[in-house]
Amino acid sequence: MKRQKDNSYYISRIIDDIDYILSILDGVDLETFSSNQMMSDSTVFRLIQISENSMGISDDLKNSIKYDWFKVSGMRNRLVHDYGNVDYTIVFLTAKNDLPQLRTVMEKLLP
Repeated sequence: MKRQKDNSYYISRIIDDIDYILSILDGVDLETFSSNQMMSDSTVFRLIQISENSMGISDDLKNSIKYDWFKVSGMRNRLVHDYGNVDYTIVFLTAKNDLPQLRTVMEKLLP
């Protein structure tokens, strides 16, 4: 049976993707990340998924909490439309520094 795609669905997907990224980057430094194509590619893919799923959350719910949602979609646009020029330092720092905060926001949005 197919699950209904509501706010809870999108939020759960985002949390799963964040947890995956944080788990594979645990204890990893920038040099290791940049030299490991499987790790960097899967992180980029999951960041794209996070951005895509954030667009499925209702505007009313997103507006109920202060967060820079433009940064989430902006990262997706950069990764998708300028893939050949991805700056893996930015990807790594975003994952390490911004995803824990985004996860906290997602938890607050869960019903």
